[in-house]
Amino acid sequence: MENVALPIFNAQTLDNGYALKTPHLTGPIQQVIELYWIGKGKGNITIDFLKTNFSGNTLFFVLPGQIHQINAETELIGKKITFSLDLLTAGDGFIDEAGKAGYFTRLQHAEVVTFDEETAREINEIFEIILLEMARCEDNKNEMLGALLALLISYIPHSNDQTPEGLAFRNPDIVFRKFISKIDAHFRTQKQVFYYASELAITPNYLSEISKKVSGFSARHHIHQRVVLEAKRKGMTTDLNAKQIGFELGFEDPSTFSKFFRIMTGESFSDFRKKEVCLG
Repeated sequence: MENVALPIFNAQTLDNGYALKTPHLTGPIQQVIELYWIGKGKGNITIDFLKTNFSGNTLFFVLPGQIHQINAETELIGKKITFSLDLLTAGDGFIDEAGKAGYFTRLQHAEVVTFDEETAREINEIFEIILLEMARCEDNKNEMLGALLALLISYIPHSNDQTPEGLAFRNPDIVFRKFISKIDAHFRTQKQVFYYASELAITPNYLSEISKKVSGFSARHHIHQRVVLEAKRKGMTTDLNAKQIGFELGFEDPSTFSKFFRIMTGESFSDFRKKEVCLG
């Protein structure tokens, strides 16, 4: 009989003194997602080297494979949930596989969000119900937790993606998000704008035009930055040397990777590694 992995779900209370002061890598193998709710407190979170300040009534997510670090400036009071998206389709859940993919897409574009007091009370009530559900031993426990989790995710602001497929190419935001998703899937082996334009059935010039319009940067910039991000992740979370990391990222010649990293960041890979170790 084939072993089926059980959905992952764990909730904990964040209290005085909580902070994640050393860089932490969210589990990429189990596809685990971390949800943080800061009810009270002030500090900052760095996700993939991008720092964002937060205060009370703040919600944010950390996705599989992302490096994150939390620094508290004052006492933090809140909740943390660790979960796998499989929970949304547990048992006879109301969300199918397509729906689960939609939720993950929504999380990919989620930002750190701060809510007003009324909305914060609603979110706090959901967390209290989650903690009560976790203590139950009934057969439909995972289905209930999945429904409550979906309710929490629904608080994330998002743009309407329900554009008819035939008109999607007219919406720069949709094309750009599809472009970024394809980069995440193929950046190790595909680093040319032409490839992604072909995948999106548009011309390279049009893709670059959309990229600049939506983000302010060229399509090539986003491809290169994704490669740099992965190199930094591996540099901080593995013992692989520059040659090994470069090879994993599609650089057969170690000198090519070293030159690429220096051009993109302004420093050598070894200098980056030493600096981050000192900061940690």
